[in-house]
Amino acid sequence: MVTTTDDKYESWTITGLARIRTWVVWLAVALIAVLVIGVLAGHGLVEHGLEEKADAALTDAGYADLSVDFVGQDGAVTGTVASADDVARIEELVGSIDGVRSVEVDVEVGTTGS
Repeated sequence: MVTTTDDKYESWTITGLARIRTWVVWLAVALIAVLVIGVLAGHGLVEHGLEEKADAALTDAGYADLSVDFVGQDGAVTGTVASADDVARIEELVGSIDGVRSVEVDVEVGTTGS
């Protein structure tokens, strides 16, 4: 069988396209892996930062005995406060922190430890 120039070109093109396709697939897999690793490495950073800010704000306002936990941008404050008026103030303090979406204040009204 005689091979013409067109046959050689067609063979090279098919092989070249297969190689390009393989590289594209590997690059896509690598990109997805980098994104997943980045998301997993950054998980918890938002919560930790908001918890630190909320703890500082509450401590500065005289509520050092309260505990603050975040899931994403949603916070929950627990502990004991001296009066029912403190609940609204705590909600306002924590809710005004940049990045906080919502705050649930689940405190007991009674004598505080301080």
